[in-house]
Amino acid sequence: MMIANSDQYVDVDINAYLQAINESDAAGLIMTMKASDPKWSFVGFSAEGLITRVVEKEVISDEATVGIYNFRNAGQLISAIETMVMKDLRVNGEFYVAPAYNEIIGRGAKVIHYTIGAEGHGMYGLGIPADLNQFLSLPLSRQAASGRQA
Repeated sequence: MMIANSDQYVDVDINAYLQAINESDAAGLIMTMKASDPKWSFVGFSAEGLITRVVEKEVISDEATVGIYNFRNAGQLISAIETMVMKDLRVNGEFYVAPAYNEIIGRGAKVIHYTIGAEGHGMYGLGIPADLNQFLSLPLSRQAASGRQA
């Protein structure tokens, strides 16, 4: 099951991304990018490189979530969301998808990441006017609008 935010453009081979979860025994896959701005969600890692936690709006590593999330099992996601709602786990008064991974990690599930670059180099925010205008100034935006690959 894939959930994707609608306020970004990612320049990635989605098949290569999906192959990462298909070739692993992970319960979850998070697309990430290099970032340091606390406007993003961030992932923390174990020594083995597995995701140990996901935190909203707090820099805990140099890998931020892009806003594309995969769960191998929709039932795990639904159960995690129900637990988040029951615990009232909100950030700034809102529920977010990314922290649902904390619930499945807490139950022993393995979650991995797939990094695609950095903000402005693989991931382009579109959610605020400044980010959208920056993207529209790039040749990549015209290629995306025409359906051509970069």
